[in-house]
Amino acid sequence: MKKDNKQIYKLRSTKVDEMLDDSKHRLEYGIESVNHLYGLYHGPQGKKEKGAPLQIKQDILRAMVVIAGAALDATIKGIVKSCYYELVTHEEDVRSEAAKMIHRDVLKKLDDHGEMLAGAMLSKDLKEGLIDLVIEDITGESLQSTSKLIEVAKKLCVDKQIQINKRELNEAFIARNQIIHEMDLETSAKKKWDRRRRNKKDMAKYAEAMLNIADDFIQKVDARLKACKAKH
Repeated sequence: MKKDNKQIYKLRSTKVDEMLDDSKHRLEYGIESVNHLYGLYHGPQGKKEKGAPLQIKQDILRAMVVIAGAALDATIKGIVKSCYYELVTHEEDVRSEAAKMIHRDVLKKLDDHGEMLAGAMLSKDLKEGLIDLVIEDITGESLQSTSKLIEVAKKLCVDKQIQINKRELNEAFIARNQIIHEMDLETSAKKKWDRRRRNKKDMAKYAEAMLNIADDFIQKVDARLKACKAKH
């Protein structure tokens, strides 16, 4: 997507299956915030210091990446929570992936997860309890890593439709983690702590990559839902 000084990303489609409305709104809010920050970056923030962006502009770039990552996480989790029941109930390949997960991560590890299985078996509806168990497994931790996104795409059986640029996303998540977990600090040549200098082009690319993959999940799951409902 060609970026100007006002926005980094624009949602590809506004019309999706109603089951995806909540996830779409989450992504829209994230896109709106990132675009606002990107526009603010290009606003009157004062003079530059020795050719480098003022610290406030650096913080704007960091905030863009953090919010894009949060929007990605919230969007994917929203998709799973709202659509998984429908897909696992009617789609054999999704059901097969769920069975593999229960066998691999629960039945083979009863000492660690036996209580979870017991809770599912004692639920009012055993099938519903087992599906809830899978949903909790998928959404119970952060999805802000390339490996997690690939794992979720596989469990939703859209991994062949979603094109994940591993290198670009890895770079985006590394930057996000450095900001979130390390306050973007690094040691200088003089062994003093200093904040990393962030490049506008790179940070815009990272934010766009995360928003784009969230949008891709919505589009591909939407197509899957519509095909599923057409059959049933």
